[in-house]
Amino acid sequence: MDAPTITILISALALAFSIYFGVRNKDRGEDKDSTEKAEKAAAEAAAHARDMATINVKLDGISGDVRDIKTDMRGMKSDISGLTERVVAVEQSAKSAHHRLDTLEGRNTKED
Repeated sequence: MDAPTITILISALALAFSIYFGVRNKDRGEDKDSTEKAEKAAAEAAAHARDMATINVKLDGISGDVRDIKTDMRGMKSDISGLTERVVAVEQSAKSAHHRLDTLEGRNTKED
């Protein structure tokens, strides 16, 4: 073998190795990128799940508060209804008392 043939053979062998190692490193880089993307997606999913859990807990608290307010409102309606009945009774009693007073005043003016 002469020198130019050995040079071409070495060049071809070097080219083959460089192509092989280039492809191998490219695949490794893509694997690393895909792993990083998967880890980032998992971290984002975990953060989203944590945020959603916080929101759900707050909504449950609000729901309980609304339920308590509704219960209090029913109690207030009942109290107001009872007070309304009492006011009507007091008004009737006051009307009767005024009527009796008017009758007494009428007697007093007749006697004078």
